[in-house]
Amino acid sequence: MQKAVIEEAEFAAKLKHIKQQLRQRRHEPIPLVGKWLQQVVTGYYNYRAVPGNLDSLALFRARLSRLWRCTLRQRGDQRKLDWKRFARICLRYVPPPRTLHPYPYQRFNVNHPRWEPYA
Repeated sequence: MQKAVIEEAEFAAKLKHIKQQLRQRRHEPIPLVGKWLQQVVTGYYNYRAVPGNLDSLALFRARLSRLWRCTLRQRGDQRKLDWKRFARICLRYVPPPRTLHPYPYQRFNVNHPRWEPYA
């Protein structure tokens, strides 16, 4: 129970930090911000992409995409950014989540094979 509360707090804190950074980078070109977001998301996935956590990572990606779209819509461009165009941008720069780490027992068995002294 307490672990889930801590993870939710870290989740919200990370999104809040990204939101502040997106506001500062609002008027930079989309490819530049996209490359930065790709690095941020990849790093987040590298730490959190364990089996059973894909739903949380998908939620993170969805909320991050919504934040980025809101930020881009506030740029003051004449042509507003619709979801169809933004979906192409998002697919290009924000990778979908996937499991990067094996289950702990699989990882442990590879590093420490079972040793039976009396076999």
